[in-house]
Amino acid sequence: NHPVPIPSEFPDNVRQVRGVVSALENGFVFGDGSSAEADAILYCTGYLFAFPFLSEECGITVEDNVVKPLYKHIINTKYTSMAFIGIPFRVCNFPLFDFQVQYYMAVLRGEVTLPSHEEMDAAMSSELHQHHRLGYEDRHFHRLGLERQMNYINELSALVGIPSLRASNQTIVKIVLLRLLFSYSVFKNYQYRVGSDESVTELLEGRVVNTSKDLGWLVTVQMARLLYRDFFGVVNFVCGMLFSKIRSFLAKCFFRSD
Repeated sequence: NHPVPIPSEFPDNVRQVRGVVSALENGFVFGDGSSAEADAILYCTGYLFAFPFLSEECGITVEDNVVKPLYKHIINTKYTSMAFIGIPFRVCNFPLFDFQVQYYMAVLRGEVTLPSHEEMDAAMSSELHQHHRLGYEDRHFHRLGLERQMNYINELSALVGIPSLRASNQTIVKIVLLRLLFSYSVFKNYQYRVGSDESVTELLEGRVVNTSKDLGWLVTVQMARLLYRDFFGVVNFVCGMLFSKIRSFLAKCFFRSD
């Protein structure tokens, strides 16, 4: 149900369709009007946060999939020895979790001093308010994405006083995401070598790849195919993205913590 199809080509036995709109006795009808017989269905709908093992005294609630009250998406502001590691999603999981753990351990050791309970609650409210100002839904509050997760990691590392994610790691993440989006079937075949100067060399079957040239050609070809298949959908999507960027820029310019 993305605004436009994923640009990547897929194996012959996989095809992209719009979401299910109705069920038949032996299959499904999809949002693009096509249908398929099916023996099984996999539900890949994500999940909702729930903590039934916690007592109400802990003060943790979940409202529209926002876990409250958490400072920095981690610390229970009511009981600061309670931490939730791994709440953010749409992230590179393990590097981000590692920085969360290091921040939490620094808090427990007294190396990082937390603000007051009221200040932490106010900080979360301010972040949620800015989230609204940027036009995002509450249920996506913990969805960081590439840019926000990098900023988040930089923030945590600065608070702890440790090096942030290496520049080479960030470069590899960006390359892998592009290959995932535009060449899903083969993106795992690539390997990466990091030099002493943090430079990244990409290899395929032991051969060095000119990443800029190769990715540039790949993106150009796949976008041309996508435009051919769904020109108006792509135009509408790009216009929507530009509008969202402009709205986010204006919101950041005029946002106030109050």
